[in-house]
Amino acid sequence: KKKPRGPLDVVVVLTQPQWGAYYHFVIDSLSRVMWVKAQYPKVFEDPGTFFHTGMIEDAGQTWARLVGIQTSRGKGNGRLLDGWWKAKIAYFPPANPCANNRVG
Repeated sequence: KKKPRGPLDVVVVLTQPQWGAYYHFVIDSLSRVMWVKAQYPKVFEDPGTFFHTGMIEDAGQTWARLVGIQTSRGKGNGRLLDGWWKAKIAYFPPANPCANNRVG
C-alpha cells in the first residue's frame, strides 16, 4: 500500500483528472497558475511553496518556468510534485471548464 510523502508546509494543487497527459498539463493545470498569482502572490513567489502538477519531467519543468514557477529538475531544487503528498496548507485553485464540464 502506498503512503503519502510529506507533510510539506505549502502545496498548490494544479493537477486535474488527466495528470501526466501533456496537453491537459498545459491547458488544465498551468492555466490555474494565474489564479494563484492573482489571489495569493506571496504564496506563489515563496521558494518554499511546492506545486503538484502531475508532470515533473523536463517538459513539465520547462512549462512551469515559462509561467513563472522557479523550478528545475533535481533533488533539492525541484518544486513540482507528482504522486501522493500531505501538506500542512493546500491551495486548490478552481477548475477550468475542461475538467469541470458540469459546472463551467
